[in-house]
Amino acid sequence: MPKINIDKLVNEKIRALSKTQKTFRDIYTLMFRDENFVMFERLRGGKIEKTTYGDCKKGVEKLSGVLQEKLQGLKGSGYIGLYADNSMAWVQAFWAILKNGYTPLLLNTRMDFARLKETVAPYEVVAVISNGREFPMPTFSLSELVKNAETYAGEIPDTWADEIVVMSSGTSLTAKLCVYRGENFYYQLVDSANIIRESKAIKKHYKGELKQLMFLPLYHIFGLAAMFMWFAFFSRTFVELKDQNPETILYTIRKHKVTHIFAVPLFWNVVYRLFCAELKKQGEKMQRKYEKAMSLVQKTGWNFLSKLFFKSVREKIFGESICFLISGGSVISTDVLRFFNGIGYHLANGYGMSEVGITSVELSAKKAFLCDGAVGKPFSHVEYKIDERGELLVQGKSTATYIYTDGVREELTGRWFHTRDKAMEKNGRYFIRGRADDVIIGADGENINPEWSEKQIRIGGSENHALIMRDGKATLVIQIKKFTSSAKREQLRAAAQKELARINLSGAVQTVRFTEEPLLGENDFKRNGRRLQTLTLIDEELAVSKTEQADGIADKVRECFAKTLGVAAETIDDEAHFFFDLKGSSLDYFALLSTLQREFLIDCPRSGDDCLYTVSQFAGYINENL
Repeated sequence: MPKINIDKLVNEKIRALSKTQKTFRDIYTLMFRDENFVMFERLRGGKIEKTTYGDCKKGVEKLSGVLQEKLQGLKGSGYIGLYADNSMAWVQAFWAILKNGYTPLLLNTRMDFARLKETVAPYEVVAVISNGREFPMPTFSLSELVKNAETYAGEIPDTWADEIVVMSSGTSLTAKLCVYRGENFYYQLVDSANIIRESKAIKKHYKGELKQLMFLPLYHIFGLAAMFMWFAFFSRTFVELKDQNPETILYTIRKHKVTHIFAVPLFWNVVYRLFCAELKKQGEKMQRKYEKAMSLVQKTGWNFLSKLFFKSVREKIFGESICFLISGGSVISTDVLRFFNGIGYHLANGYGMSEVGITSVELSAKKAFLCDGAVGKPFSHVEYKIDERGELLVQGKSTATYIYTDGVREELTGRWFHTRDKAMEKNGRYFIRGRADDVIIGADGENINPEWSEKQIRIGGSENHALIMRDGKATLVIQIKKFTSSAKREQLRAAAQKELARINLSGAVQTVRFTEEPLLGENDFKRNGRRLQTLTLIDEELAVSKTEQADGIADKVRECFAKTLGVAAETIDDEAHFFFDLKGSSLDYFALLSTLQREFLIDCPRSGDDCLYTVSQFAGYINENL
């Protein structure tokens, strides 16, 4: 990548954009102006493959030509849905739709498909570009469009639409369609330039390069605006992910020397929990050593001592290339913020919504401010205010122009938008306390904000937990593994009641129950109140006998054997040896251990005479150690 002065580049591009009509066409022209800069990196056969902005632009033009031919005979305006996972092809399709004079409707691939079709039904969707799903309207395969574009030599359209549509996340009852114009994104880009001027950390490069991990979905406002638009407009590099497997993510970060990661609290929570589990395995002495080091870091000045004390921790997580991290999308625990900032990374908390865009990020260099949970001050083109009920209101030039809810249009320009988020302000900095419409009423009449309260509760040994209303009672639900014994449940219940007392909720939340269902669905990346109300809860008196537990564990272990070896579970005998009878390899064996660890949260012996080889041996070991 050519060496540049990032401040000079940012100022020059914003100045150039300010002199245009501020449309998406103008943003596109300047975004792809610096053709020799690397736009995308991805792994192919163990090697890093690079694509420049110039090469990507050629792909956009050819793809827009292919799309133009596909659209012949269809209505010449309206929405074209884009339903695909993150990739360079997604980016090219996004711009190709705009170049054809249509409005991209960015479809939420994580939403239940039947509900997604219901959500878009009232709108004028001319066609959908999809990878793997057929819609009721004409549906074009993205992979086929890209393939056909490789040899396209025809006319390139230049009609240009100037609106895009972002869907809300779908965790509430009604998913909204939020319409942005090029000018709205112009102001978001100006605000991002102001961030770069104010924060030295966000513009840091590692060995001359800034690489943003393409982790957040591009259909989401956080992924589209902050992860993609902010950095693509200033000609930075994006690293594609092959999949969302944790091992893939960590390997990709280290291999590509990623510098920036923007993600939702769920991601940071998982990394933090994995670290805590690993630390616990190392024994009490190591835990005390870590806590002493963290305490010293917080007392005496974070940066120098963090880099010194926690180098080995960083090497096991993301490595040393990381320069700037942002959390957004929902409330994050201050414990998680302290962990990442304490070990020497820079994790800032931010705020935004599908309806208003990205509106603030904590930009202070002070670690104490980074760790207290604030989302910072509002950007220069938006305003915040808190009403008498404690709800955050937002208005400004960078918000959506209008919003559709069930086909009904609501103008947003020049109006205060009610976010439904509870907030507080201190010295100009804002703190989000959770969703106003999620408030539940405790036994003592206290209003409890579950999202904020859940972040304060720490229950060791549980999978996850949530506060919900069930049968008229404020209930703490603890997610447990299948086959969890009654004794283990009682330990978790006692720990939960202790935590409720610690945060002064024992009078309000008097019921603790369990569920074996995941509190976060496969397609959720933040708290989904609708889903939590459908959980099947385990009755308190329900017990699991040791025999039932053992039988159930053996069946699950057999399934893990079968999945690892690619055979039918019924063909695996309890006493069949993994290597001698089932012909497993050493790589298969370690894959099995990893699968069992994720399934039961137990580390089985990995070497020496203690190694386990049969379903019976594994099931017995797990049964005794649950």
